Amino acid sequence: MQNINSPISQALHRLEDAFWTAGHHRKTTQILAWIALARFQAAGKLALNIEEIVQKGEWSVAINAGLKPEVAALMSASLEGGGGVNAITLAILDATRRLCDELSDAPDSAWDVLPYLASQDNRHLDSGNFFVEQSVIELMVDMLGNTGGEVWTPFDGSCQLAITAARKGHSVNNASIMKNDELFSHLLICIESAGPTHERINNEIARDGLGRPTTKADYVLAVPPLGMNLKSGDWAQWQSGDDKANEIYDRSEAWAVSELLKRTSKQLVILTSQSWLFSTGQERRLREQLLSSSHCAIESVTTLPAGVLSSTNTQAAITVFDQIKLRDAVRMTNLLSETRSSSLDELLAMYRENILRDEGGSKQSRSVPVLEIKEAECILLPQRLLRKSALSKINSVALEEICISIRPPTPYRESDGEHVVELGIPELRNRLWNPITNEILFGEHKSTLVKRRERQESFLEKDDILLSVKGTLGLARLISDYFSGAEIKSSAEDRIKAVVSTSCVGLRIDINANLKGITPKYLVMYLRSAEGQEQIRSLHVGTAMPHISIQSLMRAVRIPVPDKTDLSEVTTEFDKLCSLERQIERIQFEMNEITESRWMVKLA
Repeated sequence: MQNINSPISQALHRLEDAFWTAGHHRKTTQILAWIALARFQAAGKLALNIEEIVQKGEWSVAINAGLKPEVAALMSASLEGGGGVNAITLAILDATRRLCDELSDAPDSAWDVLPYLASQDNRHLDSGNFFVEQSVIELMVDMLGNTGGEVWTPFDGSCQLAITAARKGHSVNNASIMKNDELFSHLLICIESAGPTHERINNEIARDGLGRPTTKADYVLAVPPLGMNLKSGDWAQWQSGDDKANEIYDRSEAWAVSELLKRTSKQLVILTSQSWLFSTGQERRLREQLLSSSHCAIESVTTLPAGVLSSTNTQAAITVFDQIKLRDAVRMTNLLSETRSSSLDELLAMYRENILRDEGGSKQSRSVPVLEIKEAECILLPQRLLRKSALSKINSVALEEICISIRPPTPYRESDGEHVVELGIPELRNRLWNPITNEILFGEHKSTLVKRRERQESFLEKDDILLSVKGTLGLARLISDYFSGAEIKSSAEDRIKAVVSTSCVGLRIDINANLKGITPKYLVMYLRSAEGQEQIRSLHVGTAMPHISIQSLMRAVRIPVPDKTDLSEVTTEFDKLCSLERQIERIQFEMNEITESRWMVKLA
């Protein structure tokens, strides 16, 4: 966690303010350049002090001390010409002078800039690099359990993994699969070690006779790019072998898991988005391959809340693979905070022992047998597997066992189509309890065009449940007898035809539900309960537009089977909620009448 009152944080913020004033774009790299120069001065590596270097333009002094010429050129350019004295120059010199004075006899740890760079408070800085919350980086290194051997960090543009692993005594190869900003890594090494090299960090790429990279390691730490399509370029040369029997993955996270496992002899710890844990296609085939026998190399999966990764709110996950000890169960930990009141650091501290060691089971963490994961379609999401395990201990049924799903009709644009009402989020967002009825006539509602001979099953009926599965998730409400898809001859009994919008799904109770005592009122009450909402939320994918697969919804969400007493009590509670809602509506109407009855504005 960043200490905003430490000398290094104060200096970083002073430099940031100076560069903001100057309007420089590569602020982070420039800031680190001056911190590195201050580190060299405090360590006695400079033949002249920083003020003399600036005033005389003697940047060769910085280069001779170990800074790359590009760094010296960047600092010179940041002073708007490389010489003279102006407000920006004075601010930079003041910040570096104070830092050198305050940390002249301080330990190396006092120069730690990683918490500052990774902090959410500094996500606005333009560095072109990808940062991870430092507490997560620390956890990943601790997951190694390394007692010897080299650690390779093939995806580490920010150099966080390499530096953190080196601090913990590991020998690190920071050779990158991708082209990274070498200047950035160079500056972090200079700040960390007060020199251009680090005794525990190298970046050597081993190659075969044809020049292809053959780098391998005992341990691998990686944060590959998220969701990148790999068609050509630097990645292709790293593809192991020419065995056509092995699938070649063209999406970054699946490729990284598959390829790095081939180059790891002991452990792989990889931070990715959660998508590869549940996606279909090549990601599913990869999971099936990893889980092909009763024992697997997957040691643990830990899901993390949004905000771990810079420049994105994508929810992340850490997966640990152990090539030495195959397991018949995978340790699953879900750190997606229910209340969002706990900070990331608090969550990591709270569940650290569960994550690193199998310390018994809890609501948020448990070992899940490989066979159970296979039964769940090889999905590796902890939140799904943990919830399913909890509900399996009580008498419950999957939605697909008691309901049929009513999906949006196929778009129809021909002139002979029939206009029908489309029900969706607008009818759900007020979270009302009374079934949807003719209220749509008094507000905005959508209509859509369907075939005149659209199947009757496509239209919503009385006691169907409208449930949102895109955007705002988990909103649910019953449909009243105002709607029907049946053709009724008597105009007095006409019902409105309505279909489901693309943001929702309809649920229709079938005979199996009746046999188990599950009614529409009971089902909507459960879906709107805290437990029901938790099940629904655990299925969501996507960040920009959260959504739920209808297939996953029907298979994964389980409904407790009520006894007669529970059913009666829940039904009574539903009716009471509807009655209270109508009373509130009447009271609000009376209040509005009173407030509007006097001193009305008269129009001329």
